[in-house]
Amino acid sequence: MEINEALKQAICKHTLLDISEQELTIPCDLIGDLGINSIDLIMIIIELEEVLQISIDEEDVDFSQLYELEYFNTIVEKLVNKE
Repeated sequence: MEINEALKQAICKHTLLDISEQELTIPCDLIGDLGINSIDLIMIIIELEEVLQISIDEEDVDFSQLYELEYFNTIVEKLVNKE
């Protein structure tokens, strides 16, 4: 599965809004634009770790920036390419 596709699927699955993957564009603030909260973010991370076989650890990520779709996508791409 493509990284961007996996990320968008996980976000759409864990947001309360009825939003399609095509509607997720950069820039996108997961909190302000989609209402994602910290529990939603954890669920998205867990799903991505399972689907993409990666580990998103504290030393790899600035969690305060993960709410920005562009940053989240960049981090996931780096971790997938690192594996």
